[in-house]
Amino acid sequence: MPQKSKLYSAFAAADKNGGGLCAACGILTSWIEQYADAKGKDGFEATRDIVGFLPVDINIIGGIAEEIFGRMVNDIQRNPTWHTVDTMCYCIGACYVSEDHKTCAMFDLPRYAENDPMEHCPLWTGRPEIREGEVL
Repeated sequence: MPQKSKLYSAFAAADKNGGGLCAACGILTSWIEQYADAKGKDGFEATRDIVGFLPVDINIIGGIAEEIFGRMVNDIQRNPTWHTVDTMCYCIGACYVSEDHKTCAMFDLPRYAENDPMEHCPLWTGRPEIREGEVL
């Protein structure tokens, strides 16, 4: 196979299941979650702190980041049996399962999520068909 075809194949495969956006979501959410756990903060406080570390004034982006990542981390903290970094990235649409591909994840998925990572998405994610508030 010519070098160009190999490179194209690698990029095409990397774009499946959300590709770079999915990976970025997992990395950022994981970073915020770990910071929150280490500092004893909730997701909103941790996101505000991390945005404050950045060298530029990005209040608008900070507010959006806090709304999305803060909620995700809070949900993970409240119910780690249901929610992980990976399942939350599926819930917000950053990750998805491409045709003829399997669910992928950076971390171990809860057992339910191996077949459907969006089975327990919180309502705020815009997936109202998914149940919220049940305890496994």
